Amino acid sequence: MSNDVQLHYFLNKQLNRLKLTSESLPTNLDAWKKLLQAISRFYLDTDQERYLLEQSMEISSNELQELNKKLENAQHIAQMGYWMYDKHTNQLAWSKETFNLLGLNPADGAPRLEKLMKMIHREDRQKVDFFINRAFNEGKDYEVELRIYDTNGKMHWHYAKGHPHVPENPNETTRYLSGIAMDVTDRKAIEEEMHKLQRQLIDTARQAGMAEVATSVLHNIGNILNSACVSLSIINETIQTPYVNKLNSISQIIKKNVADNNNFLLNDEKGKLIPDYLSKLSSKMSENNTSFINEVKNLNTHLNHIKDIVVMQRSLSGKSGSPEKIFLPEIIDHAIKMSCSSVEEKGIKIIKKYKKSFFMIVDKTKLLQILVNILRNAKESLIISSNTNKVITISVEKAKKDELKIIVNDTGVGISDDMMKKIFSFGYTTKKSGHGYGLHSSAITAKELDGELSASSHGLEQGATFTLTIPFKNEKIKGVSIHESA
Repeated sequence: MSNDVQLHYFLNKQLNRLKLTSESLPTNLDAWKKLLQAISRFYLDTDQERYLLEQSMEISSNELQELNKKLENAQHIAQMGYWMYDKHTNQLAWSKETFNLLGLNPADGAPRLEKLMKMIHREDRQKVDFFINRAFNEGKDYEVELRIYDTNGKMHWHYAKGHPHVPENPNETTRYLSGIAMDVTDRKAIEEEMHKLQRQLIDTARQAGMAEVATSVLHNIGNILNSACVSLSIINETIQTPYVNKLNSISQIIKKNVADNNNFLLNDEKGKLIPDYLSKLSSKMSENNTSFINEVKNLNTHLNHIKDIVVMQRSLSGKSGSPEKIFLPEIIDHAIKMSCSSVEEKGIKIIKKYKKSFFMIVDKTKLLQILVNILRNAKESLIISSNTNKVITISVEKAKKDELKIIVNDTGVGISDDMMKKIFSFGYTTKKSGHGYGLHSSAITAKELDGELSASSHGLEQGATFTLTIPFKNEKIKGVSIHESA
């Protein structure tokens, strides 16, 4: 294009911008000067705007590059990559960090979806495929944790979040899916270690709680053995009484006078004493024999009691097994024997209130552990309490449609508000010889039965109530089911 043509084109363009036509052109020199000055100013203004726009675009481009660098650094620090998937072209677009996470070279470009699926752990592929299809078909976001193998064959845990770009036009289908990916291998390792430590803590607490129960059981056995020793002492004294020697002496006297026993027994001073002495001796021996029989019975009862406690303690200290059918009142009686033997001697009364008898399918060992701990605490509370009315009341009742409650109430020392906040905490105890494992372990065991152990009290010297709530439903659930017997 020649200079004249360019000038003509430029002038014509400026005239159009100024809305000038051939009919409105100037007719004299001054008017033409003014017009050309206006066109010149317009050109300068336009050129200035063009220059400023170019500068602004250059600055924006630099800022965009700087922002992109910051974004890449942030993704690298967070080990988080960005990705986008085009369903129509079946192409993936990844940020630089996404390549780094998977150990791939950005120069090779993002792999196709089929290749990426082969890198995913076999057990996680179906899950990923489900979420992708649901995102496209239903427009739902998703979050998923999956295992991916890098190019060296090392497995990594990844967290992925996807978002479908749903078009505004309902007649159009979703084409794009974008999201983020993060390497969470370290976090998963920490979580696994925490779970392992938590399991160890629970096992330690349970074993420690069982040790406290065992100590209580041994104490009860000691009390029973003391009673047994008393019976043995009485039996020993009875056996050592020299009645046989006395009978032997009388027998020898009678033998010496066998020729004239009638005269000896009727007229001799010593002989006249023998019939009365034999009568009294017979009564005394009969009385001692009755006492001997009673003490043997007591001793047998004590030994059987010890035997029962040992058998129940073996059951309690064993590993928890599968749920089994039990008669709840019988389990409560076992718990009473193991934790509250000889309470009558300490003035403690046990009251059992069962509106109905319950058969349950439950882990017997776990249930027994909880009840023994609760009853042992109730007994110890009553022993040190200043209350004269020392009573433990055990109730069994259905609360809601799907709950069973075993309630143990005592009139002992009670629980203050401060103590109540820590009553189930690991290691918390108010006893000089306690370790604070029993109730903590019982609370954990209750949760393992899908239940809950709670406590309430009106304050010190106002007694306390412990409630074990166990859920049950008509359908099969973990650990517990129930039916009633009138």
